Amino acid sequence: MRPSSPLLLLGLTLMVWFLSGCAAAPTPPLPSPSPEVVSVETLLDERYQAYLSGIEAYGALGLGEFRRWLEDDPAPFILDVRTAEEAEATGHIAGAVRIPLQDLANRTDLLPDFDATIVTYCGSGWRCTMALPVLAALGWQSVYTLKDGSLSGWIFQGYPIVSGAPPEPAALNAAQPDPRLRAHLQQVLASLPEDDGATTPAQLSQAMA
Repeated sequence: MRPSSPLLLLGLTLMVWFLSGCAAAPTPPLPSPSPEVVSVETLLDERYQAYLSGIEAYGALGLGEFRRWLEDDPAPFILDVRTAEEAEATGHIAGAVRIPLQDLANRTDLLPDFDATIVTYCGSGWRCTMALPVLAALGWQSVYTLKDGSLSGWIFQGYPIVSGAPPEPAALNAAQPDPRLRAHLQQVLASLPEDDGATTPAQLSQAMA
């Protein structure tokens, strides 16, 4: 005697359920490989290699050429790395943004995007020259320092100056440097002596004696 239709359907359902239970479990997807973490030393090496491969005249910019650059559109971003007291006493170049050298890695929010050209200056050319490799390591590749005495030379040549310190700048948040590089370079800048490692002829003579 043939089984009724309901019993046949039930049997087929149980058979399908049994066979599916015996099938091999699906293979779980392989985990994605973790991204390789590049060390700070490797990043610094890559940045400096990239900067040095395209640098001209060691990044030094003459006063006359800088004056002509100010007429370009867009004009370069002007970075004053002096203290507030110095800027207040001697004035500044119009349009400059002041970030003291020791705070440079901490205040990248005030800087333009990585594609912008930055010209740095200070009282005599010493600190702005130190700012150049810091900016290059953080990711800016078109960076120059004002030579021929920097701001002192600018004033001596009779180029225009604005009295007092530059106004407080607004945050641009245009670039996002690697936070590990920022922390590393800020540590380096914080370790600079109060005289920024500079010495006078008299101090050098005394040390040699």
